[in-house]
Amino acid sequence: MKKIYYFVFLAMVVFVLAACGDSDEASGSGGVTLKMSTLSADGALIHEGYEKFKEVIEEENEDVKVELYANGQLASSDDQQLELVMNGTAHVLSVPTSTVSTATGINALNLFDVPFLFPSLEEMYAVLDSEIGDNLAKQIEEKTNVKVLGFIDLGTFSIGNTSKPIKKPEDLEGLKIRSMNAKLHINTVEALGATPSPLAYGEVYTGLEQGTIDGLQTTTSLIYGDRLYEPLNYLTVTRHVALPHVLMVNKGFYEGLTDEQKAAVDKAAEEHIKFARQLSIDDEKVAIDTMKEAGVEVHELSDEEIAMFSEQTKAVAENNMDILDEEVYQQVLEFLNK
Repeated sequence: MKKIYYFVFLAMVVFVLAACGDSDEASGSGGVTLKMSTLSADGALIHEGYEKFKEVIEEENEDVKVELYANGQLASSDDQQLELVMNGTAHVLSVPTSTVSTATGINALNLFDVPFLFPSLEEMYAVLDSEIGDNLAKQIEEKTNVKVLGFIDLGTFSIGNTSKPIKKPEDLEGLKIRSMNAKLHINTVEALGATPSPLAYGEVYTGLEQGTIDGLQTTTSLIYGDRLYEPLNYLTVTRHVALPHVLMVNKGFYEGLTDEQKAAVDKAAEEHIKFARQLSIDDEKVAIDTMKEAGVEVHELSDEEIAMFSEQTKAVAENNMDILDEEVYQQVLEFLNK
């Protein structure tokens, strides 16, 4: 009798599982939900790029849905963002090259933090889209469990502060300036005579309001998009460094997709990259004009002033060659004909 009951039980289990399978197939259970995370506010530059990704992928494949998590809902720092995509809590996101360098030990990624290395965003894109960029992507994939989808950027840097106009390097002396926790960023602030403060990004607004910091260096678009200009009185558009991001997808998640779903991810990434790059260029002008209207005193460095800042920071690369891949650095200089 026990054997009979056992086989009856097995038959019931098989029946239930088969019924569930039929139900799943009928309801289109092949669909997947892709999570994207950003530290920036809804409507900010990077979030607009994510919305483009969502729009394209959902048009390309109806089985893929995208959930966007803005305002640091899932993470409060770039380091945590990288952890999210590494462990699969989020599936697609972008983080600064310097963050990836710190986590992986790929020193060549630090060259994008060298002040005044790239004359324009277009020339930086040319490097990233060349064999140099392809080799960097391969190195990242070899040392992580992500697939690199490409490179975007969040624009070029400005220096904002609450105290005084900044028109020459000496004007920064004595100011406490928030910087990303990346050695070349910190050394650049020090070379300009200021004191670097690697305050968490989510604490910058309050830090400016309360006087914990006197100012910050980050991209003009982020200052605008995340409304960090509200506590500021002065902004100097230096464009001394850009903020390239590595756009990546969790490798296990990507490999688990169907060929059609992978094609949709690839297409969305391609369109996202084109859209985001142009947006970062266009957004800077909008950001500057809007901040002027809001009462921030904005100063764009002249060629002569840029030369002064460049001269003041020229030793940053030389003093940090131990965390730069000198061979790749020379390749970039040759590419730029410097």
